[in-house]
Amino acid sequence: MREEKYWLKANAIPGATWSEVSKEDWINAERAAGFRPKLWSGDPGYMTTCATGGFSNSADISGTITHDGNSPKH
Repeated sequence: MREEKYWLKANAIPGATWSEVSKEDWINAERAAGFRPKLWSGDPGYMTTCATGGFSNSADISGTITHDGNSPKH
C-alpha cells in the first residue's frame, strides 16, 4: 500500500515551503479554497473525502498529496 501524505503551502508568503499536515487539515483547507467532493454536504463522508488530488487558490494556499512518502518536488 502506498503511503499518502498531505501537504499545504502558503502562496502569499514568498519562498514558502510545503508543510506536512493531517488529512483533516488538508480537507479543511481544500474546502476553504472552494473545492468540494461530489457528495451532498450532509453526507457522513463529506468532511473525510478529498475532492481533489491537489489544488491551488493562487492567492492563498496550495495543497498536494504525495503517494510515495516523500515531500513535493515543486
